[in-house]
Amino acid sequence: MVLSCLGGLLGVGIGLGIAKSVSVFSSLTISYSWSVTLFVFLFSILIGIIFGAFPANKASKLNPIQALRHE
Repeated sequence: MVLSCLGGLLGVGIGLGIAKSVSVFSSLTISYSWSVTLFVFLFSILIGIIFGAFPANKASKLNPIQALRHE
């Protein structure tokens, strides 16, 4: 979950930085919605939890000796 949060923050920061640099270096006016930004951040956390919990749950049901034997 921490990795998902950091990735989400990094993605939002890069996106906002690119939007700001485009508005500074061109005549375009960039607008962004904080509600959409929050939704995207929460969505990245949700994806991280789902794709982290599913394999962990599957692995927790395996016998460690059997799991290592098949690798």
